[in-house]
Amino acid sequence: MTWAKLDDRFHAHPEIERAGLAATGLYAMSLSYAACYETDGQLPDEWVRKRSRPGIPGRLVELGLWERIDGGYLIPDFLDYNPSRADLTAQRERDRRRKRDGILTESKRTRVGSGTGTGSKDASRERSKGATVSQLHPREPGPAAA
Repeated sequence: MTWAKLDDRFHAHPEIERAGLAATGLYAMSLSYAACYETDGQLPDEWVRKRSRPGIPGRLVELGLWERIDGGYLIPDFLDYNPSRADLTAQRERDRRRKRDGILTESKRTRVGSGTGTGSKDASRERSKGATVSQLHPREPGPAAA
């Protein structure tokens, strides 16, 4: 899951204050969309048309919050505050490898003390029931051998 970063002073940003509620709402939605679909801040015309009224995209362009590009719009500073698709892909790959290596390491640990043989605590407890110290540790001399 990705996150779009929204500054806690967003409400007081001069362009946001001038944009009005409809444009501000569309702008916030555009941040969420760009983060969710990892578009690096690009917004397709069709997405914008479905979510706005006439004049709102132009208002966002006028205020510098969006730029017009071929086939849609761009949030110009999106990558200043959010990771790029390439960065997210690389991070996921690092996480995948780390988790895989961690699972392999855990798997090796589990096999060593897997509940069979002398490494198992349960097996050790079973063997020790009713046994004397010398029977449990034959290398150590018991009271009779001393």
